[in-house]
Amino acid sequence: MSIVDAFLYAGERECLEIRVREYDGLVDRHLVMEGTTTFQGPERAVTPLDELRQISPKIDQAIFTHWAATSPWEREQDQRNAIRDCVTPGDWCLISDADEIVRREALEAALNGPPARCVAFDLEQFYYRLNLKDEAETVLTARLIRSEYITRVQHLRRLKPQLHE
Repeated sequence: MSIVDAFLYAGERECLEIRVREYDGLVDRHLVMEGTTTFQGPERAVTPLDELRQISPKIDQAIFTHWAATSPWEREQDQRNAIRDCVTPGDWCLISDADEIVRREALEAALNGPPARCVAFDLEQFYYRLNLKDEAETVLTARLIRSEYITRVQHLRRLKPQLHE
């Protein structure tokens, strides 16, 4: 069994560096899911794998190229759902966006706590490079789930939390 940190990535290098430091020694690999277009549709260059591996040798990259959807929301869902095809049965998968970073202590508590199929994390909401915190609201987007229970990753974002950060 491995612990995989899987997330959508669009060049947020600083967030990636924070993730790698926060989860050092805890996760077995970081799966960067990067698309060849933006969700709006224009093409974009993907980050070279050797550049990502300068941050950590535990980084793997999946490049999403199957753009059948026509709307930005569908493109995002398709790319997010492709994470399911990049993990191994039995893996624990932390699934989120690059800027949705679960505190290490909360992730450890979920991994060492009572057995669960899926754990949702309650994350604080910030805007504009952490200089504006939304005091009224949190987001429930990061999920920890065993890979065999992943059906559609986008649907996981709607689950009620079992553990709060």
